[in-house]
Amino acid sequence: MRIRSLTFGRSARTPSLRGLGIAITVTKEPQQDPGLVVYGTCRIAKADLPAGRQELPRGIVLVAINPVTQGSYVVNLVGERLVFEDDAEEAGSECTVAFRCALEPGFTGNLPTLFHASCRQYVSDVLWVVP
Repeated sequence: MRIRSLTFGRSARTPSLRGLGIAITVTKEPQQDPGLVVYGTCRIAKADLPAGRQELPRGIVLVAINPVTQGSYVVNLVGERLVFEDDAEEAGSECTVAFRCALEPGFTGNLPTLFHASCRQYVSDVLWVVP
C-alpha cells in the first residue's frame, strides 16, 4: 500500500470527532482517483505533543489487512512529506488534523480489505471495505 497523494484540511467527507481519538472513512472515487481514498480526523491533547502540533500528522499510521490471504500493509501517513504548522488546527488544549489521502490503485485487487488507523494510544474503528 502506497499513498499517491495527501492533503490536509476538512472536506465534506471528513469524519468528525467529539473527543480525543482518531476516525477514518474509506471511499472509492473513480471520477477523481482510480484507487481508494481515506479521509480522517485525529484529535489529541497538546500535552501529548511536546514537539508541537506539526508532530501530530507524523504519528498517524494506516493499516490494511486482507482477511483472505492474511497479508497486511502498514504505512505512515506522512512519510517523507513536509508538515507545516498550519496543517494541524489548535483549539484550547487540543490539536486536530484532518486529512485526505489517495491510495495507489489496485493494491487490494478484488478482495475485501480491513482498514484502521492509529496515532499514539488511539485506534480508529475497523472498516470492512469491499471493492
